[in-house]
Amino acid sequence: MSNIGVSEILLTAVIGIVGWVAITVFEMSSDMAVISYRVEENYNMIKPMWQEFFTESAVAEKKK
Repeated sequence: MSNIGVSEILLTAVIGIVGWVAITVFEMSSDMAVISYRVEENYNMIKPMWQEFFTESAVAEKKK
């Protein structure tokens, strides 16, 4: 059985931590892409409602 030194243990730990960070960043990036898409779709759905509201408000102001 070979002697495992402190440097080998630290190297393994560092490689594990770097791998974990890389996976976490990748998952965060893909989650942000999904959220960005949903926000854009929500904006596209709500935009016509706001345009109609402002148009009706402007017409109502002119009638006063």
